[in-house]
Amino acid sequence: MTLIPERVMFAMVDDGWILRNKIGWHKPNSMPGSQKARFTSSWEYLYFFVKNNNTILWRNRETGEWRDTRPTKEENYPWGGMYQHIETGEFSWTKPPENEKDYWVKYQPLWMGFDYYFDLDAIRIPHKTLSLERYQRGVNLDRPAVGKSAQVGPLQQYKRAPQWFQEIFPPDQDYKGKFDDLFG
Repeated sequence: MTLIPERVMFAMVDDGWILRNKIGWHKPNSMPGSQKARFTSSWEYLYFFVKNNNTILWRNRETGEWRDTRPTKEENYPWGGMYQHIETGEFSWTKPPENEKDYWVKYQPLWMGFDYYFDLDAIRIPHKTLSLERYQRGVNLDRPAVGKSAQVGPLQQYKRAPQWFQEIFPPDQDYKGKFDDLFG
């Protein structure tokens, strides 16, 4: 049972895949182990593979547009060339000679090529409020809950916070933003 993720990784590399990245991800809420003598699987490996190193996607630096075909020279350098002379302002596609290279500026292309792509929608967006503030709003204020909590039954919705919690954090105060530096 040991080193199974690495064995799969080596098999894929032998099969022609290119390993881009290996991430050890700590699961924040892992399932408890069924056996007391075994370790829990609170860590999981994430592997990123690609099949080849060729550029597959291009992104426009100004507009953010994506495309799957290589842009032409005119699209990549809409100003008319890769190099611009400092004094005259003329553009050129050819590399300047070594003795004149101090007078020419090389422009960055407008389109940037990527040989792999990560789906950014898969990244979770963190909550804008802390758990304590959400707890105060939903449970401790004895008001009907809003959002996901509104779908639970009426008994859970009006459940009061424990007495010790109400003594420390009275329900008549607004706690929004007061705990930001605490959990930093």
